[in-house]
Amino acid sequence: MRILRVFKLVRHFAGLQSLIHTMKQAYKELGLLLLLIGVAVLTVACLIYFTEREGSGWTFVDSFWFSLMTLTTVGYDLNPSTLGGKITGGFCALMGIFILTLPIPIVVNSFASYYKNRLWRNEVAAKKRERIRETGNVGVLSLMEGIETSDSYSELYGIEMKELS
Repeated sequence: MRILRVFKLVRHFAGLQSLIHTMKQAYKELGLLLLLIGVAVLTVACLIYFTEREGSGWTFVDSFWFSLMTLTTVGYDLNPSTLGGKITGGFCALMGIFILTLPIPIVVNSFASYYKNRLWRNEVAAKKRERIRETGNVGVLSLMEGIETSDSYSELYGIEMKELS
């Protein structure tokens, strides 16, 4: 159970928090990606199995392993020997490149949005601490003196809120 203490460290690392938040926000897209990869692997495995079973004697497990390794662009120890298998393998590699690059902009935009928001919140907190130090930490009401009700929170601390898309 001591190993579970490592997970408590996550709250102290901003990068890991950003990554976890991004994964939570983009879970639908990532789930769709996994489904798409699964369908593509099974489809290519069937095609490879029918082209390679007579030539090389591949089992369906061999075909599945080859299609998974080729689709994820890892590559491994199996190579098709028939022309149809080689063409299908090449198509599988190209399909893998396109499938695996699809979610990158979604995840990057989500991560950048969260990171900008986090930087803004840190900046507001720093300005707040600075303002409290300047006023001698006499309370929130003294901070609000002389500020009209139409002024916003960000104007109080001299920070402009950025629109996040």
